[in-house]
Amino acid sequence: MIGTSTLPLFTLLALAGLALPILALCCYRKAASGTALVRTGIGGPRVSLNGLFASPLLHRVHVLDLAPRRITVERMREPRHWSSDGQAVDVKVVFQASPGRTTADMVEASCDERGRFNGTNEKFTVLEHRCALAVGEVVSQHPFDELYHDTESLKARLLEHVGSDLGGLVIDSVAIDHLAKPMPRAVRGAAPTQTLLERTYRYATATGFIRG
Repeated sequence: MIGTSTLPLFTLLALAGLALPILALCCYRKAASGTALVRTGIGGPRVSLNGLFASPLLHRVHVLDLAPRRITVERMREPRHWSSDGQAVDVKVVFQASPGRTTADMVEASCDERGRFNGTNEKFTVLEHRCALAVGEVVSQHPFDELYHDTESLKARLLEHVGSDLGGLVIDSVAIDHLAKPMPRAVRGAAPTQTLLERTYRYATATGFIRG
């Protein structure tokens, strides 16, 4: 026969048995599609694309968006870029960048310089600046014809100038959307050239040879 003194112990054990699963469910975080969960705290950094356990007292969790972002560098008006042979250049380059897929990259992409979460936007802002600088530097170091006829080398040089230490971000692709010499202002604002037939008809109408 179980003594009355042991009943509180059984009660505590039963309550603990019920509480642990509930606590585990409350501490489990599920990752949405296209995101990763980055956890820091006790046990060191951990990243999951599915889900993980995190205690509010022992861990911090950040939801990292893995979707690529477009970084557009466009210079098609004054002040323009100039090639090494003195040609003005209209250029539009589109970079696609996203957080790297390694644990180290995703942790680094999530944090700012002080180790605090929500540093991803800051990292993309820095990357945008580096991409803009790379476009200007590469265009200025090569003649226009070389840039225009060898876009694959142009893209390789752009990636080289941007670099690989991007705070946990990686560049997925580079596209040259536009590369040309700007149209002279006189040509840009000129009316379409009339054909010989149109000029002859206008002259004949004006002189009375043809009635309009």
